[in-house]
Amino acid sequence: MKNHSNCPLCNAATISDNKWLYCSELLLCSQCGLVFDKRVPSEQELTDHYNTYSYSGRKPLSVATKLSFEKLLDYFEPFRKNSNILDVGCGQGDFLIAARERGWNVYGSEYSPAAIKLCEDAGITMWPGEFSGDSFGDVKFDCVTSFEVLEHVNQPKKLIYNSISPLRAGGLFYLTTPNFNSIMRYFERKNFRILGYPEHLAFYTKKSIRLLLSQYDLVEKKVLTTGIDISRIKDLFRKVEQQKTSRVQSMTENNIVRERLSSGKGRYLKNIANYVLTISGTGDTLKAYYLKK
Repeated sequence: MKNHSNCPLCNAATISDNKWLYCSELLLCSQCGLVFDKRVPSEQELTDHYNTYSYSGRKPLSVATKLSFEKLLDYFEPFRKNSNILDVGCGQGDFLIAARERGWNVYGSEYSPAAIKLCEDAGITMWPGEFSGDSFGDVKFDCVTSFEVLEHVNQPKKLIYNSISPLRAGGLFYLTTPNFNSIMRYFERKNFRILGYPEHLAFYTKKSIRLLLSQYDLVEKKVLTTGIDISRIKDLFRKVEQQKTSRVQSMTENNIVRERLSSGKGRYLKNIANYVLTISGTGDTLKAYYLKK
């Protein structure tokens, strides 16, 4: 098995394991702070793993997720010039479907043929396989998004370069990825839920995501660390046997909590919590908003 000899972000050789990572397979770059799995998966490993993904039918979308999409699209409105929007690694296309309903011209990229078909059936213009800057020819985008994709790749610079290349000057790049400094890591330790080779390969913090994005013609608007999974806190108090059988129950519980926090006093409490999680850098999800120069 091939292992990393240099950091995939800054290429430094100053990489080592560390007991505070709680996992013997993880390495820390002392130069840029990136945490990554020391193993480099083969193409066959990746093919075998992602072939287990099921897109036999469209999975339902929670009310809370729909509301979060609407809020994000509200934020995107001031950047709309030509109404073109691209989602790199769009899955079954839920975000783009929400954008299309608001008049955007929607484009996406995906690897799974089944996911691509679901998206095309929903009216999304798709690019199969790895996306590059000229995949859609001369089309320029007002907004480019990448939801929970960065942690899956061993070549982060290539992903970012290809994602922002078709973004017009003044357009918005929005990226999310799990936050390695999430408060949950200190409770879950070696069972930290975002760990999982060969699916998740690199893990970012506010420091390392800023370092990555600073290497491009981008201007930071804001970097947030928001959200905490209530179901995972409950799992800490459940027996191991119960955890193995309660994943669907946990997801249901978390969606219920998210919906309650989406209106009224719940929204106010959620805003306070996210403010604290961003200031401390300990929320579950990194959200980066950058403008192209």
